[in-house]
Amino acid sequence: MIWGAVIGLIGAVVPEVLKLVKDKSDKKFEKEMLEIQLKYNKEMSELRMAEIKAMMDMERERVLYEYGKPMEVKLSGKGFIDGIQVVANFLIMSVRPIITYLVVVCWIILKIEGFERAGSLGAVWSDFDNEFIAAVLFFWFGGRAIRRSKEG
Repeated sequence: MIWGAVIGLIGAVVPEVLKLVKDKSDKKFEKEMLEIQLKYNKEMSELRMAEIKAMMDMERERVLYEYGKPMEVKLSGKGFIDGIQVVANFLIMSVRPIITYLVVVCWIILKIEGFERAGSLGAVWSDFDNEFIAAVLFFWFGGRAIRRSKEG
């Protein structure tokens, strides 16, 4: 009789132990899946942020290039109004280059004056001058390419 009770007890406990082991295994699997999903979501959000940044860069470049586009000249037959449109187009397209020319010409005049007073180029040329030339060239010729090479 005691053996029957022991076997009955073991028969009732074994399925519960197996259920606990299976439950622990299931929870471990769920935890691993959640960690993988979290890692995936993190990578996807980083990719999305890179995509948004690239779109912002493209939009900024588009706006910069759009600024200098000439307006559409609508000939009205009135010389004065047509002249104003032509002058406005010229100013829109040439403001940045003219400002650049003026700054560079003033800088060259200062360097020539300094060279005449100092007598040597080494006394006049500094790291600031290197940065100045690089900034002008960067603005007009290589902003996007250099920025991309630094990022990647």
